[in-house]
Amino acid sequence: MLKCSHSANSRIVNISVNGCKIESRVTPKVGEHVEFTAELRGQPTVLRGIVVHVLEGFEFGIRFVGLDEDAVSRVRAVATS
Repeated sequence: MLKCSHSANSRIVNISVNGCKIESRVTPKVGEHVEFTAELRGQPTVLRGIVVHVLEGFEFGIRFVGLDEDAVSRVRAVATS
């Protein structure tokens, strides 16, 4: 599990090269653009994406968009480890 800055007590529970699932009591709406910071490979990493799935008050899934090269490299390293 990875911590993320979306909201207090939110965490990434699944990550792939295309997106991630975040457990959080605060859930955005499907289609909303989100940006948050996660610690990947010991480095704070800005992740951006579009919300594609929501289970209100529990979790949401995003598809990554607009990640910089460093973020893509860290996501790939975590997702394939």
